Amino acid sequence: MGERRLKRFLLFLVVISIALAARAMQIQIIDGGYWAGRSQGLMQKVIHSDTIRGKILDVKGREIAVDEPCIDACVDFRAITREPEARWLNDQAVGRLRSRLADGFRKLPRLQQRKLIAQEAQSIREDIEAMWITLAGVYRRQSGPQTSIEEAIAAVDDIRRSIEQKIEMRRRYIWYTNYAEALRQHAKIDTLPWYRQILGGSGSNAPRLDSFAVEVAEQTQPHVVLRAIDSETYNELGRNLGKYPGLVLQLSKHRVYPFDEAGCHFIGNMARVTREDLEADANAGKDELREYWPNDLIGRSGLESLYESTLRGARGRVVKGTSDQDLDTKPAETGRDIRCTIDIELQRKIQTMFANAPVSKPTGNGFETELVYRPMHGAVVVIDVPTGEVRVLASYPSFDLNRLEEEYAQMSRDDYNMPLFNRATQAALEPGSTVKPLVGLSAITAGVMRPDERIECKGYLEIDGKRQTFAPRCWVLSMFGEMLKARGISAAHHPIPDFPKSTGFLDLSEGLERSCNIYFETCADRLGLEALGYWYKQFGLGRKTGIGIVESAGRSPDQYRGPVRKIMTWYGGIGQGWVAATPLQMANVAATVAREGTWMRPALVHQDERAPEDAVDLHLSAVALQLAHDGMRRVVSSPAGGAYKHLKDFPVDLACKTGSAQAAKFRVPVRDEDGKVTRQWETVRPSTFDNINPLAPWYLAYGKEGKELTHSWFIGYAPAGKPQIAFAVMMEYAGAGGSAAVPMARQVLEACIDQGYLSKQ
Repeated sequence: MGERRLKRFLLFLVVISIALAARAMQIQIIDGGYWAGRSQGLMQKVIHSDTIRGKILDVKGREIAVDEPCIDACVDFRAITREPEARWLNDQAVGRLRSRLADGFRKLPRLQQRKLIAQEAQSIREDIEAMWITLAGVYRRQSGPQTSIEEAIAAVDDIRRSIEQKIEMRRRYIWYTNYAEALRQHAKIDTLPWYRQILGGSGSNAPRLDSFAVEVAEQTQPHVVLRAIDSETYNELGRNLGKYPGLVLQLSKHRVYPFDEAGCHFIGNMARVTREDLEADANAGKDELREYWPNDLIGRSGLESLYESTLRGARGRVVKGTSDQDLDTKPAETGRDIRCTIDIELQRKIQTMFANAPVSKPTGNGFETELVYRPMHGAVVVIDVPTGEVRVLASYPSFDLNRLEEEYAQMSRDDYNMPLFNRATQAALEPGSTVKPLVGLSAITAGVMRPDERIECKGYLEIDGKRQTFAPRCWVLSMFGEMLKARGISAAHHPIPDFPKSTGFLDLSEGLERSCNIYFETCADRLGLEALGYWYKQFGLGRKTGIGIVESAGRSPDQYRGPVRKIMTWYGGIGQGWVAATPLQMANVAATVAREGTWMRPALVHQDERAPEDAVDLHLSAVALQLAHDGMRRVVSSPAGGAYKHLKDFPVDLACKTGSAQAAKFRVPVRDEDGKVTRQWETVRPSTFDNINPLAPWYLAYGKEGKELTHSWFIGYAPAGKPQIAFAVMMEYAGAGGSAAVPMARQVLEACIDQGYLSKQ
């Protein structure tokens, strides 16, 4: 009986031994390559390099945004975590002690060594905390004096957390990738022969997720905390490299804008990715070299944002094996350059004009004024007529893109100047008489006004023989009625002494020449509010142009929902009331007229082919266009024209229209002691030529009592016979269009001649 049991036991041992031998043979011979690869894969280290961003070039190939070398202040990840890794901390402590005690440390008893290491480790912890306070101080210095040390510490703390989050995401990604690969290999067992399944194990031995946890290379590498430090900071931190464990000053690159303030609003800026950016990332989980990680930079506004996917490129990757050899290398992919349509030199020249802009100062009775120069707010847009490409998109005040991060907090609270606000595309203001060409063209094209029809200007609007009391009066009657009455002259028919005589019965051409409110109110009345709004939108007002950067849609008359629709129709005919447009929209109105009625979407980046909806023929009346061209030329060439005084001798034939839009009082929000906006508003005292408000010298009021507030507009195209460029000039609170925007436009057009966009005749 005992012998039989012994035989069974020996047989069992033989079977087990055979199974174990077979399993060993499978692992070492049959599946040896797979498991060798698996073990090698778990021991691999992956090192990533940053993307190389493409350049932004101007229309002539000048670099206006480019990555340049710099020094970043980086910190080893093991010093970033709240509790430094014990092994790393121990190594740092031992290194310090050996450096300080030399061979004396090695000769100490083991117990004393451990005691010194523990003391040194605590000292290192304190040095690490001191390092973060120092880095917060550097952050504050870079951000500007308006940033408190508490805010700087919080900001640097956010950077630490974002790095930790990035590494944790990376670690989990590799962890799960290894686990998923093991699951795929395990699933193949069911398809193997029965003896391989026995040798290889059954489905009950499926891989466990927790057995694939790995350490990624980024957990032992330095990470950027402060980008592009200056030389002073470099010297300060460099002197403390031995004191601050984990601190590394690393060669890197940062985005540089060589033209400083020029084009700052349309170029845009870079900023760290947000949670929303990470959630919206189409490459997340699909392409690790293109996906965003926390603390990455992304184009936040302007062209940097609009062409982010083109400019960004892809990060590089190096896979290292156990012996530190490169197993796989994929270099970083440089983003593609883009060439925008802006001439940056012309942009810079025009943008700086606002720092010393011309405005007309009254010198006495009548019409006499003199030009004086002072900083003013406003915008200029220049468009290439044949292509619709924007050559200038200037807004003032502006800012230096290279200093945006450190000055942002201060600029965002500057309620008087609002330098971050792009007036060229976002300042939706009443455009005044600059809309009169489109109103006249629309009325004749719609058939409610005959091309040869003449409207009598009596100084006020008359419909069906009845005077309309609530309609805006003729500007001659409003501005000079009392003076003319004292001389015994009726204000009807534009009887300004310096004007050529007029019958007072005006067609479209003469209505534009004299900017007659009555003619265009009549056009609007016949169109009606809905049709007037329809034509506004046909010319691109009351809707966004689609240029691609942040812009305002403005307002068109038909969007009005109040009770006085008839009155708003009359006001809409002269560019006031429920009407608002941006300088970009008004420059495009001028370009549309110059193209004989073809509206084109303005472009900031050159495109060989454009969509059909980017160019729309409005089918305007040819006769009306001829009258409009003639009237806009008279604005410059006739003494009755609003631009005659400042442009009569200009060496290029121009077709233009002035605009003077009544403006609301300027108000600023009231802020509390912490700088936060309250629900209260404060009305700002306007400046006059005799009494300047130092907080708002650009906020000018005119008139006898110093209470008349007017935005100054001027649009046009040149040369009138064969248009090459269209333009719009807008100056906030600068007075009548002819007294401020026109002399400013002369400087703009002279700059266009200098840069070769216009030729003298």
